Order: sequence, then structure tokens, then C-alpha cells
Amino acid sequence: MTISKVLTETSPGHDRAKVNSRFILFGAIPGIISTLLFTIIHHIFISDIWFSISMMLVAGVVCGACVAWCYFLLNSKKSIWGWIRYNLLFEKLLMLLGLVSGLVFEPGTTVAAAIAANVPPIALIKQALPLTAVYNLLISMIIHQFYGKKWKQFGIIFLTCLIIVVLLGLNISVIGLESFTGSLIFLIIKLFLLILFINASYVLAFLLFEKSKLTLDYRI
Repeated sequence: MTISKVLTETSPGHDRAKVNSRFILFGAIPGIISTLLFTIIHHIFISDIWFSISMMLVAGVVCGACVAWCYFLLNSKKSIWGWIRYNLLFEKLLMLLGLVSGLVFEPGTTVAAAIAANVPPIALIKQALPLTAVYNLLISMIIHQFYGKKWKQFGIIFLTCLIIVVLLGLNISVIGLESFTGSLIFLIIKLFLLILFINASYVLAFLLFEKSKLTLDYRI
């Protein structure tokens, strides 16, 4: 079975569990690809983070699988455009987390010091944790308005958002606690471009696994 069939087949006799497992698999593999590309870009333009590649690959696999799994469970009509819009929604919400952090917090250290430490900013993450927790709940409610109507669906969305925020968003949540040169808006734009690159490589890698053309339905 091709990915195009996975994305479009909705017949009652279809083996839902099998398709669900394929979505998880074809979400996890692109997660690895996007993680490797992100590490290369980060090494070239920001700093060397190859020392944490094993943990990052685990995060990429888990997040990639969860995003695809959540999309499969929440969408009865699946299309290439729906898949792209769904992923862009997560990207916008991560960028918004950085913006909120920059507006709410006062800097307590510098970005240069955080990078030089070469360790996760645990103290800053703990300080930003209340904001991160409230934010995760709010974005889950927002996504639920677009993709879910039942409380069971909210649970799926909340779990996916929690995993993404914990594995990918914690460093974004502490942006406001680190001083940097330039404006907050400029930093958010750079953050947006970096997240866009990661997200685009994940989305495209997922779509490359399909062998025939997906439906171009413009509905979500």
C-alpha cells in the first residue's frame, strides 16, 4: 500500500490499526531526517550541537511519529494541503511561544553564555515552566477548535502538543530569559525561518514516501 492510499482511503473495511501504524512509521522516519538537517544547519550558523545528536534523534522520532499519528486520528479527509496546513499550525504556535516568552520575561543571562555552557538551560526551563504549562493547555484548546469536537480528541491533541513542547519547545520558552543583540521581532523571524526549515524538511520527507499522487483537496 502506498502513502497516497494511506492518506486517502476511508472505506469501512480498511484495517485502521495497520494504517495507524504506517502513519507512525512514516512520521518517525522523516523526524530523523529533519533532525539531521537541523543539526547541520545549527552547526553551520549557530553552534556545534552534535554532542547531543542521540537525544535529538530520539526527540525527532517521537515528535515526528506523534504529529503524523495525531493527524491520522483527527482527520477523516486527508490531503496533501491538509497535511501541510496542519504542520504549519504547529510551527506558528511554536513561534508564538517564543514571542510570548520574550514579552513576559526579563533576561537573566545572555544567549552567548547559554551557548557556551553546552548544556541544557535547566534553571531557565524551570523558571519558564508555569508559562510553558499554561501555553501548552491553551494551544491544545486552539487546535481542538480546528480539528476536534470530542474530549477524546482533545486528549490526543494535548498529548501531541505536550510532547512537542517538552522535546522541541523548552529552549524556545526561555528566549525571554536570555538577553541578545537586536530586536525581539528580528529574533522571532530568525526562529520562524529555522522552524520553517525543520518543518518543511519533515513534511516533504513524509510526502516523498508516497508513490502516487495525493488528492489535492483544499479542505483541511
